[in-house]
Amino acid sequence: MRKMFRKLRGRMEEFDITIAEMAEEMKVSANYLSKRFNGHIPFTIVDIYVICAMLKIDHDEITQYFPEQESMVAAHVKPV
Repeated sequence: MRKMFRKLRGRMEEFDITIAEMAEEMKVSANYLSKRFNGHIPFTIVDIYVICAMLKIDHDEITQYFPEQESMVAAHVKPV
């Protein structure tokens, strides 16, 4: 099975943050976040925006980090 969200995981490594640390910062359980990273449950738009803020991901780069949710993100991100 391929590892999902490879680019996002790489960005987390750059910031030296684990899923458990990210979950704590987001005030959710590590299990909640892990299920999303493993593709069992999709990220919510709120999850995506919080993670992008934590990892300093620009809005125009969101779909590079969350390709599986591209259609959902496109519906919420308006071009500038």
